Amino acid sequence: MKPPTYVVVALRKINDPAAFKAEVVDKAAAALANTGGKYVIRTDKITVLDGTPPQRYVLIQFESQEKAMAWKNSALQKAVDAARMKTTDSLSFMVEGM
Repeated sequence: MKPPTYVVVALRKINDPAAFKAEVVDKAAAALANTGGKYVIRTDKITVLDGTPPQRYVLIQFESQEKAMAWKNSALQKAVDAARMKTTDSLSFMVEGM
């Protein structure tokens, strides 16, 4: 059995909150629907232990890297990612789970 894959999105700074909400937050769930992914964490409530925390943090779980890539390459998610890049200072990456 393959381990799950997680997509991490760390939003270091939200430069345009109104556009971010309209173009990213409000559309991200629709992009995730029917892809087999599920939100594990989606919050701006972050407690600092050390270092500089992001303003917002998202963790999405997928059954496999292939399903994560299908979501990432979908037209809806490409639009969400483009809007995220335009309205924030952020990064995203995939990691293999246990």
